[in-house]
Amino acid sequence: MRCRKKAEPYCINLSMIKLIFFSAICFSTLASCTNKNLITGKWERIEKDGVILHFISDSTGIVNHSDTNAHRKVDNFTYHIKNDTLFIDGPKRTFKIIKLEEDSLIISGEGITVRYYRVL
Repeated sequence: MRCRKKAEPYCINLSMIKLIFFSAICFSTLASCTNKNLITGKWERIEKDGVILHFISDSTGIVNHSDTNAHRKVDNFTYHIKNDTLFIDGPKRTFKIIKLEEDSLIISGEGITVRYYRVL
């Protein structure tokens, strides 16, 4: 269907709608990929309680815990990022990504906000 400029001033043709939809999908996918690339690496909690997260680029990860008795515990997990949400499986947890930069990660979920810094 063609738009008549005088009769339908706000008419958008179908190819324009397809272009806008395609651009939105590409932008969303690119944003998720960027977050995944940026989160890859080792992160230590600001509280210095011995918790280190290691996000690996293949969507797996490792949590290293240490308690006051110097015992170490290691947990494995898988993860994915969609928009500004971090989904962790094993056990299932969901966090909102408040801030993700080269050296700073802040996530919020389950009633807590946790700050991490990148371990070099």
